[in-house]
Amino acid sequence: MNMYKIMWLDDKHDDIGFGKGFKGQAKDKGIDLCGFGNVEEAEEELKNNYKNYDAIILDAKFNLTRNQALGTEDTDAMHEAIKMISNFSEKKFEFLVFSGQPKSYRNDEIRKMVKSYGSKIYIKVDDDEKLLDHIKVIAARQADTQLKHTHSRIFELCDDNYLSQSSERLILSILKRESISKNNTNDFGTILEQLFKSLRDKELLPKELINEQNGEEQLSLAECSKFLSGIHERYILNESHPKYMTDSIRAIGDLRNPGSHDSKLARADHEEAKYYFDGATLLLFGVLLWFKKYVDSNPTKNNWEIIENEVIHEGFIDKDSDGNFFCGEYKLDYRPLEKLLNEEKITLLQTKVLIHERRNNIDQRSSNLYPYFCFEKMITIQ
Repeated sequence: MNMYKIMWLDDKHDDIGFGKGFKGQAKDKGIDLCGFGNVEEAEEELKNNYKNYDAIILDAKFNLTRNQALGTEDTDAMHEAIKMISNFSEKKFEFLVFSGQPKSYRNDEIRKMVKSYGSKIYIKVDDDEKLLDHIKVIAARQADTQLKHTHSRIFELCDDNYLSQSSERLILSILKRESISKNNTNDFGTILEQLFKSLRDKELLPKELINEQNGEEQLSLAECSKFLSGIHERYILNESHPKYMTDSIRAIGDLRNPGSHDSKLARADHEEAKYYFDGATLLLFGVLLWFKKYVDSNPTKNNWEIIENEVIHEGFIDKDSDGNFFCGEYKLDYRPLEKLLNEEKITLLQTKVLIHERRNNIDQRSSNLYPYFCFEKMITIQ
């Protein structure tokens, strides 16, 4: 169920009777009511966390300040709250008035004033269901809320268990194409950085790949991507991840790189830039869905080996009927060996090779025979 977060200004919002019961009734309809008893606290909350709210409900009589004396609540607070909402520049909010005071909801002046703002007064108890249905309609008109509901599975990652709460702002910026006007793709890279740091914190990525410099964490998207791909020079990953996912991460990293597509983006016209961003957005969202599924699967922690600069295998070079050079279960880079064989500088089954490093063989055509692969720099020919 899509949830809406509504600010509720009512001095009795936390009463055991109506207040708590109404909050439970709202929760059943997908509405999270966040109550405040006075304008002062509500205004502070709105300034600090306005992005979290979708609409506002006002009582007709409540308090202006947090220290206001009991029994002095009046309609001045409602007027001040409406003024606050109308003058709030960071985000436009619609409101409804919810009153249990006949003197308020029957007052022609108040009714006229509320109507002038395009709002409406509802009566407590009698109109509970109608108010909740109406506030959902209002909340659904918020552009950010529509995006969050349309892409609800992506926004599930916007907490500290996966990415961080700040990632919500970044994802909204991407969806609204705000980054296009910046001629860069920093938001994409920042989300990937959060993803890799989360993997590090969960012991699913070596902490050495993320260093601290001058009090700030520094990482290379390329190095982290190589690790997940199983081709990092210093680590042997004892599990494999989908190639489409690791390819997507590299593509997003290339798009962010100032020496790659980012410089093209700066020269591209607006229509061309939109296609770059739309493509990167789809890739990023696919990666995020994989990331959540992977984390939720309770994967093995520290599931890698550190490659030391030593001989891990030695034997003789051979070549199979498919043209693969190999030594035992290690497939060897054919390009230098083919040249050496043609120049008669090596002899099959006679030339010895020392293997110092290895990678997972991601070639599905040969990985069943040779689970590991060695680049030229990983071997010594004797």
